[in-house]
Formats: sequence, C-alpha cells, structure tokens
Amino acid sequence: MLRFNHIFNKNLERGFSEDFYYNSISSNGDPSALLHCTAYFDSVFYPGVRIDDLVDLPYTGYFYIVSGETGSPFQPGVPGENCVIIDRFRKNHQDWLPSLKRPLVRRCVLISNTPWHLRLLDVLFPSDLTVISSDCVTPTVANLFMRIRSAVTDVAPDESTLEGLMFSLIQALHRCNSGNMRPPELSHALEFINTHLSEPIGRDDIARVVSISASSLTRLFRKQMHCAPAEYIAKARLDYAKSLLENPRLPLKAIAQQCGFNTQAYFSGCFRKAFGSSPMQYRKTIASLHQGPGESK
Repeated sequence: MLRFNHIFNKNLERGFSEDFYYNSISSNGDPSALLHCTAYFDSVFYPGVRIDDLVDLPYTGYFYIVSGETGSPFQPGVPGENCVIIDRFRKNHQDWLPSLKRPLVRRCVLISNTPWHLRLLDVLFPSDLTVISSDCVTPTVANLFMRIRSAVTDVAPDESTLEGLMFSLIQALHRCNSGNMRPPELSHALEFINTHLSEPIGRDDIARVVSISASSLTRLFRKQMHCAPAEYIAKARLDYAKSLLENPRLPLKAIAQQCGFNTQAYFSGCFRKAFGSSPMQYRKTIASLHQGPGESK
C-alpha cells in the first residue's frame, strides 16, 4: 500500500515555502514499474530565492504555474499563469530564480524515471525542458494536478488510481504540446513584440521583420492567437505593466514608458478599461496579497 509522508517546509531565509508529500516506497530495483509518483508538492518561491542545483535527478518534474513569472529561460518577465513546465533535470534550469520580481506559485508532480516512463518521455517530450504556454494548456490539466494532489493526500492512496491519473496527465500535456507547435513566422513575430514593447510597433513593422505581408500576418494571428496583431500588442503591453506594478519602487511614468504608452494618463486609462481598476489600485491590491519573506499579515 502506498504511503505519502507530509512535510511543510518554510525556509524564509532561502526564500521559499512548500507543502511536500513524498512517497515512502521507492521504485528503485523494480523494472516492471510503469509510472511511480515520487512526490507531490505545492510551493512558493519569493524574489531572491536560493536553492541548490537540480541536475541528474532520478525523476522528472511536471510543474503547473499557478501565478507569478516563468523566468528567463522561458520568456523573461512574461507572466506564466497556467503554463506547464516539464523538467527532466538533465541540466540546471534554476539560474533564473533570483531574477523573480514577484512570488512564483506552482504545483508539482515528481514522477520516477522508470524505464517505461523514460521511453514515454523520449517519444513525447524529448527536450531537457518543455514549456507549454498558457494559451495551449486546457482546464483538464489543472484539474488533473488537483486530482493527483487529492489522491496523494488520501489516508490510503490507491496505487492504480494514482498511476492512471499520472498517465492521463501525460496524455493531456502531450495533446496541449501538440497545439504548442507554432508556425515559425508566428514565433518570430511574438518574440519581436515581446522584446520591443517599449517601442511604437505596428502590424507593418512586424510583417517586415517576419518577411510576410501584413494581411498574411493578420490571418496568422487570427488563426493561431484568435485576435488581431494590434489586440495582441495591447494585451502584451498591459500584461507586462501588471508585472512591473509589483515593484513598488518603480514610478507609474516609468512603467508607462517601458510598456510603450505615450503618457501616464493614457496608460492609466487603458489599464482601467482592461482590468477595472487604476494601476495604483492594482498595485495596492497585489501588495496586500503577496507578502515577501519575513513579513506578516
């Protein structure tokens, strides 16, 4: 019978806390094991977090980002809510953590690298690190993470049920990742937009960089992103502004400039229209929700 031991680890000095459930039964030495859950945990990483290198571990991590930023190896400064990261721990991908601007909240399932699991990974997720963007992650994936947590925290976890949930999760993520394969022109366009948000960019500028016609660019965006290029740019500017607002020392005027708004007043108007509150109100709300290490309510 499975047994998961519970540890709540809150190390504010190193900048993280986690609710950790680890399996007391190891899969080592069992070549017949298919999918074996090593652990499940919910964690929060705070800006400036310090952790040890994670390389050559005997399991693979499936991370669901609840809120926060995904960090520099993925998309610098871009909010990562609802994206999924699959880390095979063959390289150290943790060097981005000290650059966090706000707490990173995530759920994680660690699945042992059994021979069967490794063969599955080599076919479905061969890269050292797979990032599935939020626009491709379905509600089914979030639900499966919660169902796995429920199974792990059960008084008497059922091994076959848990194995079935993990297999369903891998299948769902593979389907999501298949939709994550964007045309190279679109990937180039998104990269250009996200790295030039402070500049006055438009559809023609993007089309020229990507080397396609403006009308083709619009069709590509409507098919893949379900919006026009101008709508995507506006949303990207405002999403970037939300992340910058979580730095209380950054003036609103500077945020407006970094996000490509001509004036602070225009920025505030666009922000209020999109989110229903002013930038300053949003900043106060976030400050009350996210506390850094050592702070108390």
